[in-house]
Amino acid sequence: MPCARFECAHGAGGKRPQGRRPLTDQRATYRRGQRLPHVVAHVPYRDERSVRRSRGDRGRHRDNSERVGRTPREPAYQSRLSATGATLVVANIPDVASIAFLTSAEKVAASVGIPLSIIGPALGIGAGDFVIPDAFAHIDAILHGLEPGPLAANLVLDAGEVATIRAAVSDYNAFIAAAYGAALVDIHSLADELHEKGLVDGGQRLTLDFLGGLYSLDGIHPTNTGYALFANKFIHALNTQFAAGIPPVSLEQIKKSDPLVLAGVGHPASALGHVNAETAASVRNVIGRRK
Repeated sequence: MPCARFECAHGAGGKRPQGRRPLTDQRATYRRGQRLPHVVAHVPYRDERSVRRSRGDRGRHRDNSERVGRTPREPAYQSRLSATGATLVVANIPDVASIAFLTSAEKVAASVGIPLSIIGPALGIGAGDFVIPDAFAHIDAILHGLEPGPLAANLVLDAGEVATIRAAVSDYNAFIAAAYGAALVDIHSLADELHEKGLVDGGQRLTLDFLGGLYSLDGIHPTNTGYALFANKFIHALNTQFAAGIPPVSLEQIKKSDPLVLAGVGHPASALGHVNAETAASVRNVIGRRK
C-alpha cells in the first residue's frame, strides 16, 4: 500500500532506508507531485524527555514549561501533504503517564513492598510523581544506605511537570482532531484503555508496563506486537471512513515471533500482573549500565 508519513519517509516494509532524511517541508513539497492514495500522519511525542533533559540537580531546575506547553501551530508540510488529495489519516498523542519509560511513585513503592509514605521522603518522590529507568539503580542504593537521597532531579518527572505535559498534549490533540477532516486514530484513548486493562490475546494479557509486552526495552517505542496493534487502528480508520478494504494484521502471528513478548508474562489472562519486579529491576539496571 503506497503511503507517506510526515514524521519520516519510509520505504518498503516500513523501514527507513539508509540515508533518508526526515520528511521536511521541502520533501513534502516534492511528494505533493506524486500520486499517493493514503497519507498517514503521526506527530512524534517527546515532551516528557524534553522536560527531563532540561533539568539538572535539584536547585538548578530550568523552567521548560513554556516550550513544552506552547500552542501548536499548523505544520506547513501537513498542509502540503493534505494538498495531494490523498486520503489523510492522523493519530493523536497518548498520555505521558501511559508509556513504560515512566514508572509512577506508587508502583515504585509497590515494587519494593514499602509504603510510599515511608520511602517517598528518602527518594524525594511523592504521589503523582514518576521516575525514569535510570532511577532504579539509585533507588536500590538509597534504600540500602549505599548512597544518599534524594534522587537527582533529572531522574524524576514530578506531578507539576506531568500536569504541564498533559495540558500540552490536550492542546495538541484538539488541534489534531480538527485537522483537514481527516480520519482520526485515537491513540490517546487506546493507551488509556491499555493502561487500565491491558490487552488479552491468545490467553495472554499484555500491558504497557515495562516488559509487559507492548513497549520495547527503551520504554518509549512499541514492540512488534505493539506496532501491530497500532497498525490495526490505522487500518480500521481507513476501512471505516474510506472503504479501503485492507485486511488487519494478525496480532497472534506477530506475537508468536516477538522477542519482547515473554512467554511467562500475562498468565493467567484474568490477572493484571506481568513480569516479576525483580526481573524488571534487573533488566533496567543492566540497560542503565550499558548507556
